[in-house]
Amino acid sequence: MANTYTAAFYAALEKYVPSLTAKSRLMDKVTNFGAVKASSIKIPKPAAPTAVAKTSGTPITYADNVLTSATLTLDQHYVVPLYVEDGEQQQAPETIAQACIPDAVEKILNKIDASLSALQSDITGDNRIGTLGVALQLETIRTAKRVLEVNNATPEFLAIDPRIEELLYSDGDFVKIYSPQMAGAYVSGQLPQIAGFQTVVSNQLYAPAAGQVVGLAWMRSAFGIAFGDLGAQEQGAGRIVTKYSGPQGITIYITQSATTDALGQRYAIHAKWGVVTVDSTRAVAVLTGYGV
Repeated sequence: MANTYTAAFYAALEKYVPSLTAKSRLMDKVTNFGAVKASSIKIPKPAAPTAVAKTSGTPITYADNVLTSATLTLDQHYVVPLYVEDGEQQQAPETIAQACIPDAVEKILNKIDASLSALQSDITGDNRIGTLGVALQLETIRTAKRVLEVNNATPEFLAIDPRIEELLYSDGDFVKIYSPQMAGAYVSGQLPQIAGFQTVVSNQLYAPAAGQVVGLAWMRSAFGIAFGDLGAQEQGAGRIVTKYSGPQGITIYITQSATTDALGQRYAIHAKWGVVTVDSTRAVAVLTGYGV
């Protein structure tokens, strides 16, 4: 039973993970450092270089480009346990896998995006704009763009809550300005680019209280993610671990427990990862809200 069900779960991961990761998410819009076996990694951060005028016949003065680093700690590990009872074994393994795996993966992907959205707490000072509990205004989005550009960061992505998206659809100024694109947006459900930002709609953004949401505007290099290569950490003691490497660098494991009972077999679908703010000047926390 073990190999049959593990194979079915693996096949379901291959089938469903690509489409699930292709949805509007934060995880594929940050720097991905791949799978690592260490508990943490150092991400080098060279000081910003300076261009100086060169005078003919004058030697160049060299200055140290001080190298610092951000530490990415792989401290997130989430598991979706599955229990296959004897009665369920009368069904084809593929049937059980198709019923369980898509939702299990969705739960893990949501946790990944939630951990990334929590990095908003690293963004301070002039890079925190807007007001909690107040609907998002176009002027606030333009301000986010200006803040990033002043910091020599490219405005790439804007993450908003689905309830904020709904308010934008009914905002007369927004619809007027973006009217040529809105017809397609109503059909596709995808907002057009706003002030140069690719819009990401996520229900995993940090919400400090009811009716309050902290959105994000950022450049890809502002944040980083790495996935844990569990390897021997999870092997042994009778456990059987199968590794799946999917798109966006995501690594998901199927662990068959060594513990069985008279009723069935235990499995776990799980992933380990870590996130870090590499450069907070390349991101803006957009404080917004909606009616409750």
